[in-house]
Amino acid sequence: MTGLSTQEVGAFVTGSLDRMGREPELLLQHLIAIQQGFGHIPAAAVDALSAELDVTHAQVRAAIAFYAFLHERPRGAFDILFSDNITDRMLGNEALAARLCERLGIRLGETRADSPRVTVAMTSCTGMCDQAPALLVNGQAVTNLDAERVERIAELVEQGTPLEHWPAGYFEVADNIRRGGLLLSNPTTEAEGLRALLAKGPA
Repeated sequence: MTGLSTQEVGAFVTGSLDRMGREPELLLQHLIAIQQGFGHIPAAAVDALSAELDVTHAQVRAAIAFYAFLHERPRGAFDILFSDNITDRMLGNEALAARLCERLGIRLGETRADSPRVTVAMTSCTGMCDQAPALLVNGQAVTNLDAERVERIAELVEQGTPLEHWPAGYFEVADNIRRGGLLLSNPTTEAEGLRALLAKGPA
């Protein structure tokens, strides 16, 4: 999203502050909301958060730089991030990312200027190691990548197809828990341990 006015950004930040509060420890939550609203963190938002939360500009920018999903510069309408951990690499994520970049005429880590705007980059583990290689497109997980799926993704991006019209199977994330246990399946009752202790009486 480009051409944002200071007033528009300021109004958005004010709305976020009114909803969530003005405590400095809420900085990350506000940054996430702004990122989701504009696709990046505009400079005017950095100014507003610094003033309203009583934190320095350097602290705001340090938080943006630390988290891979936050960006100060506009990215593509399709923001594609390949998961990059040992499992993804063993299963060929680098070759798949290179293939997608070649099909889209873009270099890894850059944003294509023409329509549709698209960014392809790497990010840290997305928690999909059991269904790797995986990527995120506009924050949504796409799992079990292969050459055929990457080719289709390239076509969908070039056509400017909204994500809601992509094949639903691309966004399926399997629940691979195979064995229940104390923490996963046993029902618990609130304050059960405290009641058991009180029932024992004085030691």
